[in-house]
Amino acid sequence: MALKIPFDVTRQNIYYIDVRSESEFEQGHIVGAVNMPILNDQERHDVGTLYKQVSVEEAKRLGLKVASGKVIDYFDAICRIKAESPDAAIAFYCARGGFRSRSITQLLQGIGENVHCLDGGYKNYRHQVLDYLDTPSKYPKFIMVHGLTGVGKTKLLTGLMRKGYPVLDLEGAANHKGSHLGAIGTNEIQRMQMFENTVFHQLAASPAEYAFVESESKRIGSIYVPPKLFEAIRSGEHIMVQRNLENRIKALIDEYCGAENFEPLIWPAFDRIRPYLSKEAYTRMAEELQSAQYEAFVADILTKHYDPIYQKSIKNYVYDLSIQAETDESGINALAQWYDTTHAASL
Repeated sequence: MALKIPFDVTRQNIYYIDVRSESEFEQGHIVGAVNMPILNDQERHDVGTLYKQVSVEEAKRLGLKVASGKVIDYFDAICRIKAESPDAAIAFYCARGGFRSRSITQLLQGIGENVHCLDGGYKNYRHQVLDYLDTPSKYPKFIMVHGLTGVGKTKLLTGLMRKGYPVLDLEGAANHKGSHLGAIGTNEIQRMQMFENTVFHQLAASPAEYAFVESESKRIGSIYVPPKLFEAIRSGEHIMVQRNLENRIKALIDEYCGAENFEPLIWPAFDRIRPYLSKEAYTRMAEELQSAQYEAFVADILTKHYDPIYQKSIKNYVYDLSIQAETDESGINALAQWYDTTHAASL
């Protein structure tokens, strides 16, 4: 029988190999896992067709033929992992810890390889993810960082992470920057399962008493923040970050206009904002965008659209701290100093 191990999010030295098909993997997988399907989507389809139209024996025969040709790939992968990380554990998993992962684990164990099968597979892992997200008592206490568009909230949190401070990066988990223009500078569409999985790993892999988090709405691109998590974030501490308009404009131009997908995405994104603008404002801003007058365009989109929206939201909170951060470095240092003074024992 294949040696089974339970999933432990706090365990760092383990490599997960997902043997499900590429479409199953894309829908959701353990964070950091690599996908090496025993049967890919087309192969699963072919086996299923034989199962329904010919016989169980012929379906098994084809499945064995396809899978057996991939054993050397699994062996080579194990050798690479052992060479890079001799102390790492290696675990295979499929949907439920059943035939696919168990069979390859047993085969490799049979030739003396120290590999494991993840107990319960991806289904059991997802149960842990959803149980965590549904249990607010397991969360850290959140410190919500607010500020108008362009104050650099994301960069401030990234800087805090580099310094070792606990941070929940919702935009990173969602692969979206959280506005109509939020897909610019990202490179793929996120799945809800992977958003939940990533949030779980960010919070549970290295538990902390407190965690910084950026102010977000319930929806980030196509992703929705789980209700209990959203309420926990709102009920935490609140910090306001301020920056003058000129520096906000510069920061946004640097962040968005240089992105590889700026040109193909900016016009569709701008058109989604059109219903919220007056005809005069839209016409002027369209001309600015068309002629690459980015400073004027960003100034208009901030003052005519984003700032009025965020001003309404900002009034809903009482702030524990307000800082003026004209540069990312000054903002990071101010937040770190405040945290060290008020929450030092939690580090």
